[in-house]
Amino acid sequence: MSKVMQVLLLTMSALMLTTIALTTPLILAPVVTRELGLSPGFLGVYLSLQAASSALATLYLGGIVSRYGSVRVSQMNVVIMGLSLCVAAAGWPAALLFSSVLSGIGLAVSTPAASHLIMRVTPAHRLGMVFSVRQTGVPIGAAMAGAAIPALLLVMRWEVVALGIAVALCIAAVLYQPARAAMDSDRDAGASLRNLSMVQTFRLAVSNATLRGIAVSGLACSFVQNGLLAYLVTYLTLELDYSLVAAGLILTASQLAAIAGRMGWGLLSDRLGDPLKVLALLCFVSTLVCIALGSITAEWPVALVAVVAALFGATAVSWNGVFLGGVARFAPAGQVAAATSGSMVFVYIGALLGPALYSVILSVSGMYRAGYLLFAIVPLLAGISVQSIRRRVRRAAG
Repeated sequence: MSKVMQVLLLTMSALMLTTIALTTPLILAPVVTRELGLSPGFLGVYLSLQAASSALATLYLGGIVSRYGSVRVSQMNVVIMGLSLCVAAAGWPAALLFSSVLSGIGLAVSTPAASHLIMRVTPAHRLGMVFSVRQTGVPIGAAMAGAAIPALLLVMRWEVVALGIAVALCIAAVLYQPARAAMDSDRDAGASLRNLSMVQTFRLAVSNATLRGIAVSGLACSFVQNGLLAYLVTYLTLELDYSLVAAGLILTASQLAAIAGRMGWGLLSDRLGDPLKVLALLCFVSTLVCIALGSITAEWPVALVAVVAALFGATAVSWNGVFLGGVARFAPAGQVAAATSGSMVFVYIGALLGPALYSVILSVSGMYRAGYLLFAIVPLLAGISVQSIRRRVRRAAG
């Protein structure tokens, strides 16, 4: 098996497990909020706190990959995600919020570790595709959770479901150990955990116009993905009266479409050699899909709703591989992990603001669809901005 394939399998499986842990609270939300007497907007607080902890951990743990190696950090990532579910299973509002902090920290360390490994073994002209294939771990994990968790809830309590997933994650972390000797051979035990200051990390992430454009698109796309995908199951069940099983299957449809979408957009980015063009296009298409999602009514056929959700998955949820491949391709030599950490801060800012703003819109309007319609403005403005940056880059290059 080639080194690229070995690295892909490890990083993609870790991302899949991470996504299962992240998706579990989204599917459990209608059950948990009803049982604990929490408002639907509590999910927005949970996700915003998660994103804030991710952003801070990304800034302050930038050197963790250099010190411990990518495989060890991937193991830490998976174990922390499992621990977050154990804490959530306590069933207290405070425990739920603490679990969001833990999951944010686990999420923060996962991407720099994967980027470091992938850059070691992948030619520059294949980065977009390889990162996109790795990123299919997100929709695969979300699809698995969307199909399995509602069915499990029919026969067991939500706390048992969360604990069972946590145990599976910890077992998987142990299974990564045999790969560590070979893949973490470049680790430096004396490396500082904070190898760059906060200011340096930000500067690195916007060190040239292309990286700035990528950062803008990442912030906007993360804003939309985290703000809208997080509430999809709740939107379908509480406003459109779908069963939890049906809503979970529609979520699964969106994530299955995202598998093909991520690979397709990554391949297009490599063919064009122009991630900014692809990211701008994704922003514009995502605008239309947001409007379509906000236009759903109870009279729509279920099949049509599934198609719209699939389009959402294939566009608004499929930007990540192009984003990460672009950062790796245009980052300063030898600083891919640090540039990725800095760029991911913009992604986490979007992930923080998206659910928070959606909660405000929901509390003011009392309608889930209002957030989907208003969120369409964000990718539209981002697409215009990224396209403008791209034109300046092309003029500067002659």
